[in-house]
Amino acid sequence: MDPFGGEIINNHIHGLGVSNMKASMAAMLYSAKILKQIGLVKGKIVFTSVLGELQGGVGTQTLLDNGLEGDFFINGEPTDLNYMTIHAGTYSFVIKIIGETRHLSKREEATDATIIMNKILNEISVLDIAKKIIDNEEKKLNIIHIGSVRSGLGDQFSDDRPPQVSDNAIIHGSVRFTNFDDIKITNNKIENITSKYKKLYPKSNIIFNIQSNNPIMPPIKTNLTQNTIDLINKSNILIKNSNAIIGQILPYSLYGTDAGHIVNKLKIPGFVMGSGGKYNTQPDERVSLKDYIDNIKLYCLLSIGLLEQNNIH
Repeated sequence: MDPFGGEIINNHIHGLGVSNMKASMAAMLYSAKILKQIGLVKGKIVFTSVLGELQGGVGTQTLLDNGLEGDFFINGEPTDLNYMTIHAGTYSFVIKIIGETRHLSKREEATDATIIMNKILNEISVLDIAKKIIDNEEKKLNIIHIGSVRSGLGDQFSDDRPPQVSDNAIIHGSVRFTNFDDIKITNNKIENITSKYKKLYPKSNIIFNIQSNNPIMPPIKTNLTQNTIDLINKSNILIKNSNAIIGQILPYSLYGTDAGHIVNKLKIPGFVMGSGGKYNTQPDERVSLKDYIDNIKLYCLLSIGLLEQNNIH
């Protein structure tokens, strides 16, 4: 199957990234085409498509820094057409561990980077970064996760000499959070762990850094007016014959989105809603054709309704 072919099989669109916002982007583009044809009585709609979401949302941040404005936003991250108004912020971190190698016959003289790495991993895996958060639902959005680890000889992590004690290790992790103030607290907790093992292994060098080249993606907490909630429900009933699900919605609220830059910079309301999600990033990634078509219809109705009901101009 061509990963970029967009093939339709059993009423599902298949392809690389189709469930990871690409279907929603296509739905937005088609909605914009429809709305342009019928014309808008009030206001205007700006459709944006950017690079660099996975790099901390640099594309969206650049648009905002260059004067992009608005009164309301719709972000098309995959939510299976649910309406998400609460989403965790996200950033990544790296822990580098440098030890001292010896042959296994002299390993008591070595500083084993793999052993240090495993001990750090054991402590991070049980780290509770949501302890001070009162709301039990919000607690679920505060997570520390280890995504990948490597260890071996040298900075290339050579693994062709097993009798040798490893002198390099690296840990890549990701944090989900709901309050900016908690970033410092979480980082301090990680630094306390790394400092502990620096003291236990004085010949080691353990370096902890949060992402430096990419911005931190802020969390989303946005309140919708009753008019907007009514509009969403009416649109959902008309298109899907069901009431809308609005608010914090798992697992979507943990996916990661650069829409937080919009909320943080412009202080405007909005929601994240798009087709895809159920099969997101899976080997058989796909989006229901019906959901995609419903997505187009919902974007059209909601865009017109938001301009009318909220007097956005």
